[in-house]
Amino acid sequence: MRPRLFTLRNALLLLIAVGVFGGMAYWLSVGAPLPGAGVPSTAGKIVFVSDRNGHSDLWMMDAKTGDNAVNLTSDGPEDRQPVFSSSGSDIAFVSEKRNGTVVPQIYTIDAKAGSKAIPLTNTSASKDQPRFGAGGRVFYLAAGKLSATDPANRETDQIFPEADEVRSLIGSSDSEENRGILSMGGIVSTSVSPDGKRIAAVIKTDVGQALLLIMPGEHAGQGTLLGVGRRILCEFLADGRLVASFADGSPLRQPQPLYNADMIKRSLTVPAKPINDLVLPVGNFPVAVFDAQGTVVSGVPLPFGPDAMVVSPDGTRVAIALAQSTGSDVKKSEYVGLTVLPLAESADQSALRLFEESVKSLTWSPDGTQIAFVSGKDIYNVPSDGNAQPLNLTKGKGANSDPTWSPAKAEKK
Repeated sequence: MRPRLFTLRNALLLLIAVGVFGGMAYWLSVGAPLPGAGVPSTAGKIVFVSDRNGHSDLWMMDAKTGDNAVNLTSDGPEDRQPVFSSSGSDIAFVSEKRNGTVVPQIYTIDAKAGSKAIPLTNTSASKDQPRFGAGGRVFYLAAGKLSATDPANRETDQIFPEADEVRSLIGSSDSEENRGILSMGGIVSTSVSPDGKRIAAVIKTDVGQALLLIMPGEHAGQGTLLGVGRRILCEFLADGRLVASFADGSPLRQPQPLYNADMIKRSLTVPAKPINDLVLPVGNFPVAVFDAQGTVVSGVPLPFGPDAMVVSPDGTRVAIALAQSTGSDVKKSEYVGLTVLPLAESADQSALRLFEESVKSLTWSPDGTQIAFVSGKDIYNVPSDGNAQPLNLTKGKGANSDPTWSPAKAEKK
């Protein structure tokens, strides 16, 4: 009796073989990468963007001196927003017009010279603001929605708004009452808690911005309003607390629940009107610290709304940056530059001025002893205690931006 060629077992084996060979083909097509394999320690390094070779490439240099600068990418596409993985061995970044793509996509690359950029996303949605998060996933904005992709298997999840939430959170434009909270322009920026269970989302409103605390669910989560302002910056700390700065705004005295899974299940619109009706307290510029439930536990006042804000690794100090103001805001002009102040209300609130010219962005060293920042076209570093003058790391070599300090720690000798 002749054996049957087409059996269920043979069909399953064929499918497995196709999957294995397909995966091997893709792996070989992107250079057969082994994530982090053979990457020297990046302790004491800064990754940044520079156009010193005629186009915006990723570079890496010694963080304290600017020496040993090497380019990680060197080609025509415009690269930006590099971020390190928690180990410091991998970098995620945004690249435009790479590999024939029309819109900006997220790529990853080993943090060493000669590595090949690997595509992490490849859809029609424009990508922005990549960040490594819980489980090694890369979180990013995709056409105004927060998504996350696992570099190991390319599995992607839409985190906020989830698919079941979209209708209720966007609502309908046929009347003011039916407009949802994401109908006013969507998400401006996000921060994800270290455990990945909470999201801080800054969204556009008709009068400014609002800060939401999101707790995703299996099909729909819950959202809470924490505060409003003309401009809001936020960052989760390693211990799970949330820090946010408000320009012409403030946190709410008590967090205001906006929606829950039951409302989403019933397809009820989460209205934008109550947020738009809140009056912005012009001239109020606080930095607030929230606990896991979104309640303010401490905070400090500022004389201005910062253009950049980064909290020290130990969560005790905040570095705030201000670019050169425009118009007649003389008071704001007095504070242009880089300032460090303690976060705790009970601490000495004397601010420490580290630099008195326009500062655009900044990054702390892992041990909290130094800060790197951008002023003009150069990147500088300065001791966070102010015991030395800022040092120019890039020394006028092209236009430089987007510095990020590697989290890798130096090996003990």
